[in-house]
Amino acid sequence: MGIPFPDVDRIRHVAWLAHRSLPHAFAAAGELPQPVFCELTGPDGTSWRYGPPDAESTITGSAGAFCRVGAQRLAPEDSGLVATGPYGQRALAVVRNYAR
Repeated sequence: MGIPFPDVDRIRHVAWLAHRSLPHAFAAAGELPQPVFCELTGPDGTSWRYGPPDAESTITGSAGAFCRVGAQRLAPEDSGLVATGPYGQRALAVVRNYAR
């Protein structure tokens, strides 16, 4: 329909849920849960941080993009998110904002 869906600060809860569900997402994919640190930029430009800062794997970028990847509305490779470390890309592949 071409209706824009601007990001608002309330997506912080969705980003937290997506990160918090990563252990379940890894397990549902038949893999061991791995620590992943996320540093996301909120709609107002603030930094939202989730997970252990010393994790080997990280995801950085737009909170809106992270939430859309978690909702399967945006492919990780089209999101602009930067994943590093041994499990960053895999975390983006399995992350969900909901249980499956």
